[in-house]
Amino acid sequence: MSVLLNNGICVKITDDAKQLNVVLCAVVMSRILFALPAWGGFLSNDLVAKFDAFFQKKLLALQQ
Repeated sequence: MSVLLNNGICVKITDDAKQLNVVLCAVVMSRILFALPAWGGFLSNDLVAKFDAFFQKKLLALQQ
C-alpha cells in the first residue's frame, strides 16, 4: 500500500480493508479487461451477463 500511496495511485483512506478492496478490484478488473478481447467470442450470454453485473457492482462500490 505504501508504494501505491507514494506513486499517487491510491488515495489514503483510514480503512485498510477498503484500500485492499480497491487494489484487489483494480487488479482483477485489469486482468479481465486485458483477456476479454481475446476470449470474448467464447463466452456465453450468461457469462457476459455475470461480467456486466460484476463490473457494475464494483463501479458502484468504488463511487461510494
